[in-house]
Amino acid sequence: TTMAALKAKHPKEAKPTKSKILIFGPPGVGKTWGVLDWPGVYFIDCEGGANLDHYTDKLVKAGGVYLGPEDGANDMDVVLDQIKLLATTKHPHRTLVIDSFSKLYNTRIAEKSETMENAGADMDKTFGREKKPAIGKTRQMVAWFDRLDMNVILVCHEKDVWLDGKIIGKTFDGYDKLEYELHLVMQILKQGAARKAKVCKCRL
Repeated sequence: TTMAALKAKHPKEAKPTKSKILIFGPPGVGKTWGVLDWPGVYFIDCEGGANLDHYTDKLVKAGGVYLGPEDGANDMDVVLDQIKLLATTKHPHRTLVIDSFSKLYNTRIAEKSETMENAGADMDKTFGREKKPAIGKTRQMVAWFDRLDMNVILVCHEKDVWLDGKIIGKTFDGYDKLEYELHLVMQILKQGAARKAKVCKCRL
């Protein structure tokens, strides 16, 4: 009988993956505007706000392409299929942007909540049950991000962090364990005319 072989290799043979980043902040700090400067953006516009001329002009200049709500940008199944295709087919795109991931995630939760309400008395009343499909899809997406030879930027809204009835800070609005799956999480802040990024988590 043949013995199973040890599979570990020299650390320098391990290929580094492209950056997987989450940014969050309040409206108007320039999150969308900033990500359009990344190379070869495949822009998934869940908000439907980046179809204005100054955004699309910038996207064209950076060699990007656009997928809006009318193309399925707000449907987790459509977005997951797009990620799978980007991972398995030859293409020129170098950066995947989902803007905002909060909208995509919360839309799936809202759809599940509505389905459960329509089901009435038969529905499972487990706390947080309506989040399960959105979390499941998010985990699938994260698994496929690792197979993408692309940078990934998830743009999120920010929300308050509460402790003992008091707001103690801000975090991103989305699947709360997402930060453990990504290389970098940054809060975007506006200070006067300048924009700053506060690093919340970094593995780079």
